[in-house]
Amino acid sequence: IQRESSAQQEYALQLQKREHYLTKQEALFFKHEAALAKIRGVEEEVHTKFGVIKERHEAEVKQLTEALREITKENRRLKSSFDSLKEVNDSLRKQLSDVTELNKKLEGQARKVQARLENLQVRFVLTSEISDLVDILQLPLNPQVYELLTCLMDWISDQHLSKMKTQEEREDSHKPMVTQSSKNPCTQEKCVKV
Repeated sequence: IQRESSAQQEYALQLQKREHYLTKQEALFFKHEAALAKIRGVEEEVHTKFGVIKERHEAEVKQLTEALREITKENRRLKSSFDSLKEVNDSLRKQLSDVTELNKKLEGQARKVQARLENLQVRFVLTSEISDLVDILQLPLNPQVYELLTCLMDWISDQHLSKMKTQEEREDSHKPMVTQSSKNPCTQEKCVKV
C-alpha cells in the first residue's frame, strides 16, 4: 500500500507537472494566437494600404504614360514643323541667292543699256545736227538770197558802227553831236531795198 501510495503520489506529481506544462503551453498558444490575429489584422491593413498604393501608382503611371504620349506626339509635331520650316528656309535662301545673282546680272545689263542709251543719244544729237547741216547745204543756190544777206549784213554793220561813233562822240565833249539820220541813209529806204 505504501508503495502504491508512493506511486500514486509520484503519478500525481507527474500529472501536476504535466498540467502545469500544458497550462503554460496553452497560455503560450493563446499568446501566439493573439499575435497571429494581430499579425493578420496588420497584414489585412497592409494589404488594404498596398492595394490603395497600387491603385494610386497605376493611376499615376497611366497619367504619366498619357502625358508622355502627348509630349511624344507634340515633339513629333514640333520636329515635323521644324523640318518644314528648315525646308522653307533652305528654299528661301536658295531663292535669295538666285535673286541676288539675277540682280547682279540685271545691274550689269542696266549699266550696259545705260551706256548704250547715252551712246544712242549722242549719236542721235550728232545725226540731227548733221542732218540739219546737210539740209542747209542742200538748199538751192539763189543769188537773191545772197544779195539779201549782204544788204542785211551791211545794215547791221552800219547800225553797229553808228552806235560806236555815237558813244565816242558822247565821250568827247569838245566835238559837236551829229545825228545818226544825217550820217546814215534813211531807214525807210533800207526797208524798201530789202
